Amino acid sequence: MAQNLATLREIVQQLTAGQDQTAREIAKVESAVMEILMKMPEPPQPTAVTALISTAAVSIAHPTSDGDSIAPATLRYSPRSAAPRPA
Repeated sequence: MAQNLATLREIVQQLTAGQDQTAREIAKVESAVMEILMKMPEPPQPTAVTALISTAAVSIAHPTSDGDSIAPATLRYSPRSAAPRPA
């Protein structure tokens, strides 16, 4: 029984050492990720036109209420409504 306890203690020590090593490696990876994120420039803010086009593209791509898909349409700018309309 004493030998079993000694073996168990050794296994626990090995597990603890492995967990400590894993924690150090995770900390290194997190640090590297933070460095990379800090070096990356901020993405440009979308302009009103970009947001409008994105909204129009999403609304065109959604299926109709009866389940039929709407094929993507060519958008054309209409100065009267200031919104793209399907061609």
